[in-house]
Amino acid sequence: MTQIRFYKGAGNTGTHRGAVWDGSGRKLAEVTFTKETAAGWQTATFAKPVAVRANAAYVVGYRAPHGHYAAKAGQFAAGKPLTVRDLTASTGLYSYGTGMPDQTWRGTGYYVDLRFVPAKVAPSPIPSPSQSPVPSQSPAPSQSPAPSQSPTAPASPTTAPDPSSGPGGAGRTHCAADPGACGYPDASTTGPAPGTVFTRKVGSVIVDKPGTVIDGLDVTGEIVVQAPDVTIRNTRVVGGRGAGSSDWVLLVRPGADNLMIEDSDLSTPTGSAQDLACVLNIGDSAPTVLRSNLHGCTIGVSSGGGLVADNYIHNLSQVRGLSHNNGVASMGGGGLTVRHNTILNQFEQTSAVALYQDFGTQRNDLVVDNILAGGGYCVYGGQGENGPTADIRITGNRFSAKFAQGCGAFGPLAHFTESDPGNSFSGNVWDETLDPVR
Repeated sequence: MTQIRFYKGAGNTGTHRGAVWDGSGRKLAEVTFTKETAAGWQTATFAKPVAVRANAAYVVGYRAPHGHYAAKAGQFAAGKPLTVRDLTASTGLYSYGTGMPDQTWRGTGYYVDLRFVPAKVAPSPIPSPSQSPVPSQSPAPSQSPAPSQSPTAPASPTTAPDPSSGPGGAGRTHCAADPGACGYPDASTTGPAPGTVFTRKVGSVIVDKPGTVIDGLDVTGEIVVQAPDVTIRNTRVVGGRGAGSSDWVLLVRPGADNLMIEDSDLSTPTGSAQDLACVLNIGDSAPTVLRSNLHGCTIGVSSGGGLVADNYIHNLSQVRGLSHNNGVASMGGGGLTVRHNTILNQFEQTSAVALYQDFGTQRNDLVVDNILAGGGYCVYGGQGENGPTADIRITGNRFSAKFAQGCGAFGPLAHFTESDPGNSFSGNVWDETLDPVR
């Protein structure tokens, strides 16, 4: 392997680094892309050619620090590989963070390619697209992923939104009315994968074995996680009042570190009065909640820190005179990222996203590229009695008048101190007009 390339769409900014790993996850080479153009295919040459073996698996990828990476959902649907000359791409991969890409999402490909020179054979040109790809919106995951795949023939990739320079939606207005049309999560892009075969369970599911994977469970009751390294995916839970004797929907107890919740549907019985969160974290862990459909709860996700990305949070419930409704809420501590969600709170209190100081100060929080609507204020920005805030960034979101003219009944933002170190409120627009929110 002598070169690596990727397709760059509008908004895919920042410094890009490409790498190749062997099948064991060992990084073989890394290179920084330089002299990039504003859009199109970008190419970098490894300092030394990377020797590879026939009939062996490798991962080739790059890091998109600000998202907006090119993607095409279904490119590897039904496990169908793509072959170009001597190489076969088996699937597209992504990851959150800086490690080797190791996750798949509904057969999505990410438009990463390479130049391969067979031994003692002159180099052949890199495959070129028949036409220049035109990025559009895609529901692929968008928290600083490192997408990767072997070479494929390019064919009109789409681009997942990232709001570093503004919100997603490709210039559309009224995205809250039809999130999917703007590339934001809705019922069709969240929840268990189509065709999932469920195993039925009634009552409480207590997860106390480290490393447990729950896949395809249909629970009327609750899931309680109290062990580390647990994964819950393609699972449906109906909990809370009216769902048997359950007290919760999904409860995260102390010690449940590295919890991953993905592609799941978490709710309470339709039309019931509830005062609980669909995901309630009562420990100090930082769970990850991805591509899930959360509805019928007072709060979608309640957690001090963690990652909440690509979810559809809507149709909340309440016990009148008791409940405080929030799409996502942190009660203190910070370290929470809320990225590329559709969050709709139809009530006139409390918020779409709330950063509180109930149990500590707020710092290092990111609220980015979401559709936000409802509550008293759409966003509570972390200010409180426990101390000053720091590094709270609210950027590139769509504030919608779907439920109230000011996004929330009293306005878009409260309890936010922009002068605190590292805090910023920028690139946010009104969903209906694209005018800046000030």
